Amino acid sequence: MVFDNGDHRDPQFSRVVELRLDEDARTVEVVWEHLEDDSSFLRLLGDAKRLSNGNTLISWTDLGRLDEVSPDGELLWRAELPLGTVFGRVDHAERK
Repeated sequence: MVFDNGDHRDPQFSRVVELRLDEDARTVEVVWEHLEDDSSFLRLLGDAKRLSNGNTLISWTDLGRLDEVSPDGELLWRAELPLGTVFGRVDHAERK
């Protein structure tokens, strides 16, 4: 799973994409992706981590947003910081 900034696409939009690689056949298949309804575009960074419950934690860095989405793409939780605030890489600590 990678955060694809999308700066080599027209129109430009960012997304999280999970790929399945078949090294023998030398093929790549998209098995899951998530993009924002507003087709957000980030020029730098962005991060995503799959959580143990199957959800995905996404850092929309320079948009100042941190999202948790379900496997079907439903927004479950969002943290937003004021404009100009940037999230970096994300990780998740399980509650004990």
